[in-house]
Amino acid sequence: MKQSLKSILSTGSIRSHKTWIIIIQFLVRELSSATHSKIDIGSYWVNDEGNTGGFCARVKSHSSLRDTNSDYWEASVCLSFNDQAVWANAELFLFKSGKVLSKTGAGEFYHFTWENNTWKDLGWAFPDGPGEWESIERAGDCYFTKDTKPIVQYFEYKQPVYIKWPLSKFLLNDSLDTNTKNSGYCWISPVLIKRDKENRNLSVYSGSLPKVKDANILEFRKCSYGENQEIEIDITKWSISGGWKPGKYYLILRLQFFFSPQQDERIFHSDISTPIKLEIREQ
Repeated sequence: MKQSLKSILSTGSIRSHKTWIIIIQFLVRELSSATHSKIDIGSYWVNDEGNTGGFCARVKSHSSLRDTNSDYWEASVCLSFNDQAVWANAELFLFKSGKVLSKTGAGEFYHFTWENNTWKDLGWAFPDGPGEWESIERAGDCYFTKDTKPIVQYFEYKQPVYIKWPLSKFLLNDSLDTNTKNSGYCWISPVLIKRDKENRNLSVYSGSLPKVKDANILEFRKCSYGENQEIEIDITKWSISGGWKPGKYYLILRLQFFFSPQQDERIFHSDISTPIKLEIREQ
C-alpha cells in the first residue's frame, strides 16, 4: 500500500468495502512474508464507524511454521483502530496431523503483533482472558466454514445446477429500497471448482478477495439483517474452463455482503462454504 494503515484509518470518513479488502490483503500478504507461508483468506468481519472500527479475518496455511513441528496452521488476524492509534495482532494455531499443538497448555497460540509497519514475532502466548481459545482443538476450529449443499446430488447436463446457501445473519427483503442507506447487497463467487481428476481450478479465482465488479460475481440486491433463510443460486451462470460438462465436481464458494445498520456505520462480512460435491450426468 502507498499509504500507511494509520493514515488510511485516521481520516474520520467511513471506508469502502474495496478499501477494507485492500487492508485485509495487505496485512495477510505481510504475514505470509513473515511466516514464509502461502495463506488462504477465509471468513472476515468488518465494522467501520468512521473514527473507530476494525476487522477480524480467519486464515489458514498448509505450511509448517518455522522451528515448530506443525504441518498446518490457522489464524485469527484482527485490527482495531480509533482516532489515536491502530492495533493489529495475528494469533496462530498450529496443527500436526489435524490436532492442535501447544508449548505449555490448552488455548495457547503463536503470536505476531503489528509494529513499525511489520509483523513482529512474539512467540508462544496465552490470551488475556481465560478460556478464550481453549475450544480450538482440531483443524477447522479456527478457520470455520458455512454449511452449503446442492438441491440434489445429481443434475442433468445442460440444465441449471442449484446450490442452497444459508443466510445466517441477514434476509433477502424485497420491500427494501436499495437506494436508502439502510439497505445492502451480497454476492457469491467461486473460490475453487474442480472436475473429476483434473488437478486445477476451473474458475477464474486469482487468490485475491473478489470485488463487486469482478468476473463471475452473482450479485443479490436488497439484503438486510433478519432471521435465518437460504438463498438459491444456479452455479452454471459462472463460466469455467471446459464448461459445465458431465462429471463429478468439487466446489468451494465465497459469500460477501455489505450492510449499513445506521447512517454512520458500515458492516462488511464474508463466509466460505464447506466443500460441495455434486455430479452432472448425461441425459
